[in-house]
Amino acid sequence: MADVVAQLHKAANGPLQELRARSRPEDCMPGPTFSNDVPRTSLGV
Repeated sequence: MADVVAQLHKAANGPLQELRARSRPEDCMPGPTFSNDVPRTSLGV
C-alpha cells in the first residue's frame, strides 16, 4: 500500500504537472476508448 501511495505522490508532482496546469476541459477531444476492430475471444465477449 505504501508503494501505491508513493506512486500517487510522485505522479502528482511529476513532469505532467505543467501539462495538467495549462490544460482546460475545452482542450480535450472525445474519442473511442477501444477499437471496434478488436477480434472477439473464444469466450464470446
